[in-house]
This record gives sequence, structure tokens and C-alpha cells, in this order.
Amino acid sequence: MVRSSIPGGKSTRRALFGLLGIAVAALGLVTAWRVGTIMPSAATAATSSPAATITDAASPLIVLPTATAAPPTEPPPTPIPTPQTVPAPLTGLPVSPEAALRRPIAVMVDD
Repeated sequence: MVRSSIPGGKSTRRALFGLLGIAVAALGLVTAWRVGTIMPSAATAATSSPAATITDAASPLIVLPTATAAPPTEPPPTPIPTPQTVPAPLTGLPVSPEAALRRPIAVMVDD
């Protein structure tokens, strides 16, 4: 049986894991607080969504929305048609229809 040479090995290890757990929990709380999920900070609570308020009832301020002009869109360029091809009779490679109509002639020259 192997014994640890460090006195109180299990209790020391248990204490270290406990401290590590507390540190992780504290780090999580600090991160959540900084993000503002637990309690919003004073700066976040002080700001509100913009609302239209009239400061003087005698002279109301009317703001009309302005339309932004969109740049004119050009139609996409017309694609250049590719020449029509058909499979060659002997090889099956794509060739022009005129070349496919030519019949191959085999000539054998005797030496």
C-alpha cells in the first residue's frame, strides 16, 4: 500500500478544491455584475430610451423625416453566350457542330 508523505493529504486537497470553487463562483459573480445581468449599474439605469418631448407648448417643433436617396442600381451585365458544342463522334469531346459533322478518314501508308 502506498502512503502519501505529505501529512494531511486528503484534507489539504479538499481545502484547495473548496478554495478553487469559491474563487470560480466569485469570478462568475464579478463577471455577471460587470455585464449588468444581476444589477444594472448607475450609468445604465440613468439612461433611458429616447422619447419625443415637447419643451414649449406655444412653439411645437416638428421634425420631418428626410428621405435618403438610394444610388441607382444598374442591371447585371448580359452574359456572353458560349458557343454551342456537341460531343465529337470518336472522342466524345465537345466540338462545334460543323466539326462533328465531318467524317473521319483513316489512311494507312505502307512502307
